[in-house]
Amino acid sequence: PTPAPVTPTPAPVTPTPSVNPSAPVPPTPSVTPSVSKPDTEPELPAIPTYLAFRCETGEACDAILKTMEQYHTVGLFFFPADEIERQGSLIRRLLGTGHQVGILAEGSSQEDTLILLEQGNQALDTVAHTRTYFALVPSAHRQRAQAQGWACWNESVNAIPNGRRTAYSHVQNTLRALPKKGSAYLTLDDSQHTANLMNTLLNQLQSRKYIPNIPRENRL
Repeated sequence: PTPAPVTPTPAPVTPTPSVNPSAPVPPTPSVTPSVSKPDTEPELPAIPTYLAFRCETGEACDAILKTMEQYHTVGLFFFPADEIERQGSLIRRLLGTGHQVGILAEGSSQEDTLILLEQGNQALDTVAHTRTYFALVPSAHRQRAQAQGWACWNESVNAIPNGRRTAYSHVQNTLRALPKKGSAYLTLDDSQHTANLMNTLLNQLQSRKYIPNIPRENRL
């Protein structure tokens, strides 16, 4: 007899889970890095600052120098030609402690100013065996003096006190008038009023990044 055909048994099928394309996919939470704020304000750039003194009163140069020594600060001291020989010991002290000395010349004409400058240098050579090219002259005479090789002082602020304000008030007014970039040039005198405010002035200058620099003939 012919054997009956065998019908194969189908293999079990594992159902595939259906995917619903419209089902929302939960977003991955983004992590924003925290930005920490600096603890301190950014530092202001330092501004080179130069201090000049008109030495005409003879009142308080010693007191001014003592305060400057405490702050390790140097300046530029201008003397009239006819005062240099009389102030010889002071001038030698200034030069010996790192300060600079210049000639204060305010002639009635440009020629008179140049003559005073030369007379001042001759007197300086007599008392200190040196010469200078620093000059404080009227603004109208400055170009002519510079053409003759003088380094002329050109102030940013006239900070000479008149004695009608307190030292603190005068210093604050001076600071408000100072340039905020470049270099700053302050003119003072050798009066007792200036001596009284020097401690406040130097303290405030340094705290506001106005850093006193050594005057150089090629920097004025």
